[in-house]
Formats: sequence, structure tokens, C-alpha cells
Amino acid sequence: MTNIEIAYLSALVVVIVLSLFYIQKLLAQIEMLKQKNGFKKDNTTILLAAYERMTLYTERSKIEQLISRWNQPNLSAIDLYHLMVNSIKEEFEHNATQQIYITQGVWSAISKMKEQNIFVLNQVLQTVDKDAPSTQYIKNLVTFLNTSENATMNNMVLEALQHEAKQLM
Repeated sequence: MTNIEIAYLSALVVVIVLSLFYIQKLLAQIEMLKQKNGFKKDNTTILLAAYERMTLYTERSKIEQLISRWNQPNLSAIDLYHLMVNSIKEEFEHNATQQIYITQGVWSAISKMKEQNIFVLNQVLQTVDKDAPSTQYIKNLVTFLNTSENATMNNMVLEALQHEAKQLM
């Protein structure tokens, strides 16, 4: 073999090694992009799950839902009031960690909705004797809800949750 052939062969080996190195680097970058997209996909799944949980909380904290869940024969108005308020508070506390996944605006609306529902329950309780049967309390609650279009914020919060969840998809 001549010196020129050895030089060409050496140059060819260098080009092949550099090409392999470049291909390996490209494959590593492609893999990294795949992982980032996978992370983004996983992250979106977590975010959507948080919006789903808060949607469930918003539905479960509707006063109508609380009435159907907690209405029991022989309860007094004050007993039903305490069951419903405790349910709102406990479920809110159970879902408090979701605030790290949803926007501050929606979390604030959920917090205000919780407080407004408790306020409505308390205000309507003031219209009956605390020892009155729960049926009288329920009647006053239903009357109030039917005559006050925006008595609670649940529907507005549901719309906000749905809007933000759709933006993630």
C-alpha cells in the first residue's frame, strides 16, 4: 500500500468515526426530546386529573347535592347544617393539594365558592328554629336557591374549570 492509499484509508476511518459520533449525538438528542414530550404528556395528565378532582369537588359541594346526600329522617335543622358544612370543609381540605396544579384564579374562585356555600347554609339556617326538623331547613334552602339565580358560584366555577381543562388538551 502506498502512502496516499494509507492517508485516504486513515481519512476514511476518521470520517466514519466522526459520522458515528455525530449520529450517536443526534440519537441522544432525539431520545431527550422524546423524554421531554413524554414528561409534557405526563404533566398534562396530572394537570387534567387535578381539574377533574376539583370539578368533582365543585359538583359535590352544590347545596342540592349536599341535601340529597345528607338528608336523613329525624335530623334537626342544626344537625343537617353541621353535616353539610363539615362535608364542604372536609372535601376542600382533602383536595387542598390540587392548588399547586391549577391556576391561582380558579383556586381563588373555588375557595370563594366554598365560603359562599357555607354562608348561604348559615343564612338560611337563621330563618328556622335550630331544633326544627331538617325538612323545614331544606324547604327554605330550596326556596332560596330557586329564587336567587346566583345564590352559589358552583356553575361559574365549573365553567372556569372546564375552560382551563380544555386549554390543556
